Amino acid sequence: MHKGVSGAWKAGRIPIADAITFGDGRMLLLELITQENGPDQIRSVEETTFDAFLARNPGWLADVTPVVEIDIPSRGILQAGEGSQGADGFIALADKDGELVYCVFCTSSNPFRALAIGEDGATVRAVTTADVEWSFHIDSPWFITTRFDKG
Repeated sequence: MHKGVSGAWKAGRIPIADAITFGDGRMLLLELITQENGPDQIRSVEETTFDAFLARNPGWLADVTPVVEIDIPSRGILQAGEGSQGADGFIALADKDGELVYCVFCTSSNPFRALAIGEDGATVRAVTTADVEWSFHIDSPWFITTRFDKG
């Protein structure tokens, strides 16, 4: 566990970037190509670290507020919610001790209002306040698909 990531997470903060921050200090920066009904394409563009990111962007931490959470007995707690700004959203997995496994943070997704685990027990489905559904495998949060959720 990376001490800086752990401390930030326990204080309810995460780097304010389109990125996946991992509990071990790795970060995967994401590019979102947004269409009218939400993110249409999400791809990784750069690997960095929590320390390197904050060295380049001092103080760039967003407050995160969980809106929904699911207890996954074999894994920990899956949470989703909002960040400091109106368009921020996040989905995070923390282990049973509350240590961050990863947090997917997006500056333009809108907050997440609903969260579910698929019937297979391995797929995450989160819906934003703009009704865009994000889906990914719980062990591969970097392969994100999106679609407009019509209900």
